[in-house]
Amino acid sequence: MADKKISAQTPVVDLAENDAMPIVRAGTNAKGVVKNATASINGLMLATDKAKLDGLDADDISDAATTNKFVTAGDLTTLSNTSGTNTGDVANTALTTGTLAQFASTTSLQLIGVMSDETGTGALVFANSPVLVAPALGTPASGVLTNCTGTASGLTAGNVTTNANLTGNVTSIGNTTTIPSSTVTNAMKANMAANTFSGNNTGSPAAPIDLTKAQMLTALNVADVDVITAYSAVHYTAQQTATSGASYSWNLDTHQELELELDQNTTISVTGTIREGAYYGLTIVQTGAGSFTAGFSASFKKSSDSAVAYTTTIPTATGSAKHVAFRGWNSVLLGSNE
Repeated sequence: MADKKISAQTPVVDLAENDAMPIVRAGTNAKGVVKNATASINGLMLATDKAKLDGLDADDISDAATTNKFVTAGDLTTLSNTSGTNTGDVANTALTTGTLAQFASTTSLQLIGVMSDETGTGALVFANSPVLVAPALGTPASGVLTNCTGTASGLTAGNVTTNANLTGNVTSIGNTTTIPSSTVTNAMKANMAANTFSGNNTGSPAAPIDLTKAQMLTALNVADVDVITAYSAVHYTAQQTATSGASYSWNLDTHQELELELDQNTTISVTGTIREGAYYGLTIVQTGAGSFTAGFSASFKKSSDSAVAYTTTIPTATGSAKHVAFRGWNSVLLGSNE
């Protein structure tokens, strides 16, 4: 007879609870089968092992279709049902079909510890209002930076949209603006302080400033604007009347015409600037007792000879007068009517 595996042999003996179990009967390749055992079987299990088996209930070792089996395919389905009678049997067991809610509370640090392809460190980030600390954003597909602040010196501008070219007082081509010549009027300028003049008194090119009267006169080399008097059709200047005293200084910058009344013998001198080519008039009047004399300083010279000091004869009668004229020349007054 051909040899057969033990698993393929027909059972030749049933073992009771007190029988010994032979493994192989010599020469016949027989096998033994345990059926309906209710107590310990010599050579198979200890009594304590049987007690452990007896402590299992139907939910642990059987199903509705087949008896005498510890776990069947149906039992696996029952064990996976945590909402049935097996809930207590699988307590503290994680299911692949369950969510992370079955685990204890987990921190961001613990979660990143089990990741293998994370980037960055810190707390787990969610979509709504996260606070990011120094993130490297890479190249975002899109974004709106309306509420962003700070500087961005490292940015490179891409396409720049320009407005239509400007016309009128200010014109533009692209992003370059120009104010054409003869466009800005006085009405467009800022208001100036009262009694000031727009100009440049620095002696070199500079932006205009508001100049005072004194600054203007200095820039124009004019001592005082009061010496400029409007002429009428008869061409005259205002005359100053003064009393001589023992000496009198004639201010040529304020009055070109002087009426000097002699109340005693006097000497006449000048102050101010002798203008080259300007004409000055002097009328000398005798007052009081009369017969007073008038002398002249070195600023006065004879028109007939500029090297000679000017002198003139004055009428002696009270109330009489004499008029003499002078012309400015080379910083002296050349007098006539000697």
